[in-house]
Amino acid sequence: MSGRSKMILAAAALLLVAVSVVGTLFAVRIFGGSSAGALGELFGVISEHALADVSEEELYLSAARGTVAGLNDDYAAYYTAEEYEKNTESKSGHYEGVGITISYDEAQGYVIVLVTEDGPASRAGIAVGDVILAVNGTAVSPEEGKDPASLISALGEEEFEMELRRSGETYTVRLQCEEIVTHRVQYELLEDGIAYISISAFYADAQGEFAEAIEQAQADGARALVLDLRDNLGGYLDQMMGVADCLLGSRVVLTVKNGDGTENVYRADGTELDWPMAVLVNSNTASASEALSGALQDYGKAVLIGTQTFGKGIVQTTYPLAQSGGWVKMTTGAYYTPNGRSIHGVGLTPDYVVENSEEGSDAQLEAAVAHLLEELG
Repeated sequence: MSGRSKMILAAAALLLVAVSVVGTLFAVRIFGGSSAGALGELFGVISEHALADVSEEELYLSAARGTVAGLNDDYAAYYTAEEYEKNTESKSGHYEGVGITISYDEAQGYVIVLVTEDGPASRAGIAVGDVILAVNGTAVSPEEGKDPASLISALGEEEFEMELRRSGETYTVRLQCEEIVTHRVQYELLEDGIAYISISAFYADAQGEFAEAIEQAQADGARALVLDLRDNLGGYLDQMMGVADCLLGSRVVLTVKNGDGTENVYRADGTELDWPMAVLVNSNTASASEALSGALQDYGKAVLIGTQTFGKGIVQTTYPLAQSGGWVKMTTGAYYTPNGRSIHGVGLTPDYVVENSEEGSDAQLEAAVAHLLEELG
């Protein structure tokens, strides 16, 4: 039996132990009476002899997380009702926190990909690229469900320590959560009528903020656009499609092939922006931001400038669980660009590969401006 099969069976067994606490009908329906009886016997032994005092709720939560882990899906997760509420709140652009966005990388761990300006993390000197090691002495661990966001959220208004690593060196800061207000879209008019618009994530009202930025750019007499999607890890599909509405007119943006064999075709429904465009991308440009970048590249509407993108071409769906009040998120489909490209595990290759130096200058933005000036003549 493979390791993955053992993991799935172990998780399933643990789930059924928890379920047997509240009734054996589910176990009987899935595994039959003999298995249900064996699991009931196991629970009886645990409840009578185990030194640890574990509640039914704790058993169920461990079982649920173990079952989801058995999917072998890096993006699957089980959330309690409270965890889901916190997760949704943090994406609304108005939440209690320290002002960081985190991505999990198998090689490095929990990497900070965005630091909110003037938030607690920014004031403490935390920077993009730092790796979180521990929160208040508790080591972060995806296997044990100890992600930084959950650990920080559990502390409430309590001051705490965070241990991080930067360039191989470990350091510690003291932080305290506060109200964070984030804007997902930033606009600036650059030289010679070039509009610069960055989108940090497709959450909150990114589509509305982007539409307002385009309107302002037009009012300012802009003639070209630099769209900055660096460090944009994705977000909600509808928010990305709202941005596509402002750029692509009536064109197919992506096709999602679902696990059940069906397909969903997503088409922009708006006004085409007839400007020369350059899109800035990097290794943290992922998911929905890759879908938008890929569509713009496929149609020849924009050139991509920067470095190879992350390569997340799959879609997650979150489902409510009525009996527990929890939520389960899992991968349910894969998406393809208008030309039928699958970028999962590969990413998008920029038209112009430009590396940024660590000396403070933005060579990628400079390359985009130079390209657009040439386009404008």
